[in-house]
Amino acid sequence: MLSYKEYKKLTPHDPTVICDRCVTNFALGYYPKEELKKILPKKMSIPSDDVMAKAYPTANPMNGMQPFLMIFSECWDVYNVYTESKLRPYKEIYCYFPVIYTNNGEEHLCSYLPVLYLDYFLGVIGGFYFGMRKQFHPTMKYDQTDTSNSYFVKDILDASFDKTSTESTRELDPFFEQIFKKPMLTISYFNRTNFFSAFVKPTKVIDTSVTYNWNYKGSVITNNENTFSCYCEMNWKLSPALGYEKYFHPTYPVKARA
Repeated sequence: MLSYKEYKKLTPHDPTVICDRCVTNFALGYYPKEELKKILPKKMSIPSDDVMAKAYPTANPMNGMQPFLMIFSECWDVYNVYTESKLRPYKEIYCYFPVIYTNNGEEHLCSYLPVLYLDYFLGVIGGFYFGMRKQFHPTMKYDQTDTSNSYFVKDILDASFDKTSTESTRELDPFFEQIFKKPMLTISYFNRTNFFSAFVKPTKVIDTSVTYNWNYKGSVITNNENTFSCYCEMNWKLSPALGYEKYFHPTYPVKARA
């Protein structure tokens, strides 16, 4: 548990939720731009091709499609720094869309997280803390071998990853890495816009192949010739959710991101 001196040094931008051990599969997906425009909340828009090429150069462009990140995770040792009480291990599936958020003439390239699927009810309730739209799927299936991982949510998602190498690194593909370096953006169930920072530290990254079908908002997303993916062991940290002004115009110094 934090000491009083440590607690006093914390700012709202500092991470307060920590996961010490996480096994994750990352995959590049492509979502139809015209369908994405229909579901993006107010003040969000799809970045231009030039912005995408500069910020995410490893995601090959596809006509009429927007690259986004799909994440399949199993998490252990998740706790709040204030209490250090740990949650039980849980599985979650979610995604991030690169978006431009415009407010009062300011534009920010952000990573929009629309929904998370969890197999842990307490974690769903905890989503209110971050203003995240989490869905409880207790029948979510997850299978793992030494060389593969698969995930299944009935009528929503089916994904399978197979390791294609025995070599590992500690570096994520720049597309995955840059998604996490941008401000994270969510819309709560109460339609509140929240921003927060995520910090990920890979300890093992292995290339994989992947096949997936994901039904979201009436669009069925499948892997294609531009898809790439990886298996990753990592730890992560999350800051609290903040409103626009507090996040982008803080009245205190914000530490440089590691």
